[in-house]
Amino acid sequence: MASFLGCYDQKVDIKKRLCIPSELREDLGIRFAMVPSPDGCIYCYPSEIWDLKVAEAVQDGDTPEGRRRQSKLFGLASMATMDKNGRVTLPDKLYSHASLEDSVVIVGAGLRIEIWNPTVYDAFMSVDDELPNINY
Repeated sequence: MASFLGCYDQKVDIKKRLCIPSELREDLGIRFAMVPSPDGCIYCYPSEIWDLKVAEAVQDGDTPEGRRRQSKLFGLASMATMDKNGRVTLPDKLYSHASLEDSVVIVGAGLRIEIWNPTVYDAFMSVDDELPNINY
């Protein structure tokens, strides 16, 4: 299973194409899911992780809240395909959701990668949470 690490500054071209860092490409896969996050970024999941997320969301669909979550999640989600140069085109709705511009921050976040507007990411990271207690 993938374990995404690191933080990368990247540029978005005029066609809204973003180059995924080479360190993340293999585990992400050529085809992957792009999903709006509640924190204002884009989550990118490898296909096998996305399949698990879909199964979880479908199980929650029996309540009004679950159906709303499904509509929000699936309505803005998109399957992306990386080209041979490692570029992916960002869908307009996700680009707007994350307030993206010509520069982004790509963050490895365990089972997913996150695509952030740098200003939004800095504000998100400025919250003074303690790091989890991990025995090294």
